Amino acid sequence: MTSSGLGTTPTDACSCEACSERRDISAETDREPQQLQNYWSEVRYMVRCIYRQAGTPLAEDQDQSLVPDKEGVKELVDRLCERDPYQLYQRLEQQAREYVLEMKVRLLRQLSAAAKAKAPSGLQGPPQAHHFVSLLLEEYGALCQAARSISTFLGTL
Repeated sequence: MTSSGLGTTPTDACSCEACSERRDISAETDREPQQLQNYWSEVRYMVRCIYRQAGTPLAEDQDQSLVPDKEGVKELVDRLCERDPYQLYQRLEQQAREYVLEMKVRLLRQLSAAAKAKAPSGLQGPPQAHHFVSLLLEEYGALCQAARSISTFLGTL
């Protein structure tokens, strides 16, 4: 087939003001999802850092070097809330679930290690139970501390 010569290739795009504006709007529309994804990635990273910093001695990979920029994160949260607050809520809830799951794994690992270190009869006494409950309460306290810290920049949500 031969070309009809009507100028339908992208390089022959019209340069009138209306077409230029339409292309600009289209380009902006294409950039918005990526920009929102970048905002979410930054918020997610900060939330995970706050959870890690609130960790207890059971936490293995605490990164204490990061100081949260709560004002910067608040601005990102505000922008994400303008677009889709429910999705932001769901994603934050998922981060909390992941942290609780990690906490559960750490506690079970600790419980398992304590059971292996004790007498072969498998009898555990009140001191071991007290230690485990203390660890559980420390982890819960850390979770509450992280939640309080995160709530400072979630006012818009």
